[in-house]
Amino acid sequence: MDRPKDQLEALLGDLPEPGPGPMDAVLLKQEIHEGYRLESLLLDLNGIERVPASIAKPLEGDGPFPLVLFNHSHGGDYMNGRKELVRSSPYLQQPSFAKTLTDMGYAVCCIDMWGFNERGGKSESELVKEMLWQGKVLWGMMLYDSRRMLDYMCSRSDIDASRIGTVGMSMGGLMAWWLAALDERIKVTVD
Repeated sequence: MDRPKDQLEALLGDLPEPGPGPMDAVLLKQEIHEGYRLESLLLDLNGIERVPASIAKPLEGDGPFPLVLFNHSHGGDYMNGRKELVRSSPYLQQPSFAKTLTDMGYAVCCIDMWGFNERGGKSESELVKEMLWQGKVLWGMMLYDSRRMLDYMCSRSDIDASRIGTVGMSMGGLMAWWLAALDERIKVTVD
């Protein structure tokens, strides 16, 4: 009988093979927000399209910092995406997760999921159909991108790859649970 992890992996559809060598990352800007440093990047996570990412780090110290992977919610707000990390949402806490977690000494990262914010333009229905025609599953590709984001973060010298957690609400909470089930690097999950 297959292990539960193998059964979950089988549901994800055809996933890209990670490319050889280091991941291509372009730092677009770096700024100071409410006591933390915020990096905006474009990452080649999947070989299909560049993925916008945000990384918040404490102002004090150079790390390595423990990491929290923040999974943004759905909420029907396709323009929010990773901006939720910094701006929060009406149903999430204030101050934002970026402020709260960096104040506690964590680095925190978030990507725009397929169809959200800078990755918008196509509806979920269009994305699902397009991916199915190619043997892919939208949820599987979302998980793939998040796991590749972890690969990138673990390659950085300012991140402690032995101390990783993930958090999310709604779609983000479901993403957090799936990530923890599939990726042994994640030690803590909060929904």
